Amino acid sequence: MKTTHTPTRFRHQVKTLRASLLQRHALDDLGALVESMRAMIPHHSIAILTSERAHISDPRVQKLADDIIAAQRKEIAEMKALINDLDR
Repeated sequence: MKTTHTPTRFRHQVKTLRASLLQRHALDDLGALVESMRAMIPHHSIAILTSERAHISDPRVQKLADDIIAAQRKEIAEMKALINDLDR
């Protein structure tokens, strides 16, 4: 028995398939984003350690190092929170 597909049913099937593919692609992108953030945390940590251990005599450079430390700590906290939220 031959099945016939009405234009409306066909459009619905295409729409459903497209939504499924977009969701799968979004999940793949989300996984890549989480892994990217996980990889960035050690990089940010190294910037903190380098800035903390530097023997800086110029107050302008010390301020820059302090700003780097504060910014990197904030970004690490943000990434950890996002990873925790997205990786469920």
